[in-house]
Amino acid sequence: MDPNSMVFMVVVGGAIGAVLGVILTGDGFGWLLNAIAGALGAVLGAHILGTSQIDMGPIMNVMMAAAGVSITTAMMLRT
Repeated sequence: MDPNSMVFMVVVGGAIGAVLGVILTGDGFGWLLNAIAGALGAVLGAHILGTSQIDMGPIMNVMMAAAGVSITTAMMLRT
């Protein structure tokens, strides 16, 4: 994978994670953990989704993987 795609995945995943962290966890530093989780989820999840039957294209793979991981992280932080 080229470096531009990797940077795109990290930035989009981090942004989705931060936004969902603010929405779901409220105050505190939950958004920071969600941004990290979203970035990691975007990179790893996009590769997993890209090789499976549910491949939706590179941009949607990144967005769906980041959203899934960051929502899971936010729900774990709320408990």
